[in-house]
Amino acid sequence: MNPGNPDDDTFKVESIQGLSQKGPYLIGSSITILELESNLSPTGRSFSENITNNLGSFEISNLELASSFVELQASGFYFNEVTGVNSEAQINLSAIVDLTDQSSINVNLLTTLEKNRVENLIGQGMSFGDAKAQALAEVLNVFEINDSTDANAEQLNIAQAGNGNAILLAISAILQGNHSVAEVSELISKISLGLESDGLFEDDVICSQLSTAASFVNPTNIRGNLESWYNEANTSVSIPAFEPFLTQYVQNTPCQAESNITYPQSGLNGPNILSPENVVFDVNETYSLHADLEQGTSLKVRVVGNNWVFNSSQGDTGWFFEDWDAEANDINRGRIFSSTREGLVDLAISLRQPFQNGLYDNKIRFELFENGSTVPTKTIIREIQGVTPRPAGSLNLYLTTPSTTGPTENLLTNFFRFGALSPTIRLDEDHKNGFGIFLPENFTVEILVSGQNFAIDGFNEGWTIELLNETENLWRLSASELGYYEADVNMLFSQGCVTLNTEVIVNGESFGTFFRISEDDAVNFFTSSFGEYGRNILSNNTQLESGDISMHAELEQFGNDSPNNLTVRITGTGWSIPTPIENINWLIGDYDNTSQSQTFVATIDGSDNINDLKLNIANFNSSNPPDIFVEIMTDKEGCGTIPLDSFKVRF
Repeated sequence: MNPGNPDDDTFKVESIQGLSQKGPYLIGSSITILELESNLSPTGRSFSENITNNLGSFEISNLELASSFVELQASGFYFNEVTGVNSEAQINLSAIVDLTDQSSINVNLLTTLEKNRVENLIGQGMSFGDAKAQALAEVLNVFEINDSTDANAEQLNIAQAGNGNAILLAISAILQGNHSVAEVSELISKISLGLESDGLFEDDVICSQLSTAASFVNPTNIRGNLESWYNEANTSVSIPAFEPFLTQYVQNTPCQAESNITYPQSGLNGPNILSPENVVFDVNETYSLHADLEQGTSLKVRVVGNNWVFNSSQGDTGWFFEDWDAEANDINRGRIFSSTREGLVDLAISLRQPFQNGLYDNKIRFELFENGSTVPTKTIIREIQGVTPRPAGSLNLYLTTPSTTGPTENLLTNFFRFGALSPTIRLDEDHKNGFGIFLPENFTVEILVSGQNFAIDGFNEGWTIELLNETENLWRLSASELGYYEADVNMLFSQGCVTLNTEVIVNGESFGTFFRISEDDAVNFFTSSFGEYGRNILSNNTQLESGDISMHAELEQFGNDSPNNLTVRITGTGWSIPTPIENINWLIGDYDNTSQSQTFVATIDGSDNINDLKLNIANFNSSNPPDIFVEIMTDKEGCGTIPLDSFKVRF
């Protein structure tokens, strides 16, 4: 209606301008406006113009219409954003819109897909605005998109930033895929008609076609194609972040894609390790990493494991390989192979016994990224016959440095490498500390931690953590399923001496206890295998024989606080201190007949100290060796008595 003349029932429009986009329509394509009555029935009048550039731009001016409602129809060739070339045929798109307060209207896939449903809802008595909103939401649901957009479909533009624009581009890419223009037109028609009556689309065949098309597209190529197109047109654009919506559809669609990349049963180097038809793979055998890529497709394969090798000088395999993508001790360590051509690509890889730490000793994992996908479109795990499932590392547990931000120490690492060890592993205020472990299948682990001025109440990935006894500050970390576990230990250095007494229990069996103390409160001692008088009883790894031995320790003071000492208690029979006593720096306590033990103290006075005492092991036979237990402790003001190491002497 003309607001300046109440008796004039016409709706006057000075100008309608906008964009026609599948990809951008090409110059010379046509745009037609069909005049509609207020009930959306056509009047028979229409107005046409040509698209004026390769951006899909159009403008029609000075219209007098029967109402504010019109249908726009665009017809012509377009730039295919998936392939990067112009379409081989013309496509027709449409939009039904209300021109009230709108002078810029775009015609695109979403306006086309919603049109039949909008008309049906209005026919049921719904307002135009509500019908548009509901129809658009139902279209988005077909593509597994629940995100709302405040803009109407006719306001969206694949060359501008914004959530709605990103959705439009993602759906455009999915519908295009590897389809011809005729196939795209057929998909649009079937989806639009399928939604018309009830807003639901349940066509398994079309769903599978969409899933296949989505797996074909390469989002990096789409972005590059559009940026190049608009740059050539000397137009500055901001391609929206459509990739998450594409990934969301690939991950959430219930329909199986018909792969346009095939994995034949056999390759040039033997059975294809990627083929679903092959199920048995043997150690010390060679297999093909083989795929057949249709035109326009691409493939990356990330190979993860520690039980395979390949010859990097195989010639023209069609694969480009990258460096290992993580440190050697990373449980997810892998290497990426990327296709360099279409057609056949084939690389020989050999399965072998594990040669270093890895994720699974008897499994190799293949993550497939088809057509530029940023998430795996397929994941294949192969079990290697002839390799016992034995994750690397002492006690069958695999340890890595915890991955939390900043310099971090894994409190378990040295223990599992060396067993219950020389105990003066110091806790540095400049480092984070934590428990990090990879647990293989059919294993359980418990870690019992007690001491003072720490808490396990920060970052945690996977562990079940319990504070068992608040008075003793006793914590339990437990895990029982395959996977990686990590937890930070909060060291409260400002509250005083920090001590940790840690016991590790694997599959119900205790593998010993180890100890930690804050750096400035620590005493460090070194126990070599031999001392002045023979084998060293304080060396946990030394096997003793009868005769003279040493109790040898070299002590070192850390920090400038009050002196601390090293205390050794030997319990059991079959040993003695021979006379005359040969002693360097040990203070010898009285023998306790009740406990059959004797205590020895080495005091640190601020300088390095060597301590050595001659002991004697009585003659024995292999069936009845001495039973001797060694405990090593330190006393520190503010820390109390701190156990450092304990073990049964080996003979």
